[in-house]
Amino acid sequence: MNKNELIDRYIFRVWKDDENDFIAACAEFPSMSGFGPTRSVALDALQDALDTAIQWMEEEGEDIPVPHREAVGFRPCRKIFDDFCLMQ
Repeated sequence: MNKNELIDRYIFRVWKDDENDFIAACAEFPSMSGFGPTRSVALDALQDALDTAIQWMEEEGEDIPVPHREAVGFRPCRKIFDDFCLMQ
C-alpha cells in the first residue's frame, strides 16, 4: 500500500475556527494539523504534512499508525463518528 492509499484510510476532522479559517486534524496523528482559508486547502496542508511525516517514519524505521478503523479489535462508537468524519 502506498502512502496516499494509507492517508486516504485515516479519519479526518475539519472545522472553522473563531476567525473563519479552516483547521484539519487527523485522529491517528493528534499532534498534526493543517490550516487554510478553505476546507480543501486545510486538508491538502494536512495531507502534505502526513506525507512528510510518514516518509520520515519509514526512513527512520518508526511504526506508522494503523488507521483506527482497521486496528484489531476496533469497534466504532458514536463518539468517534460525532467528532471525526471521513474526508475523501
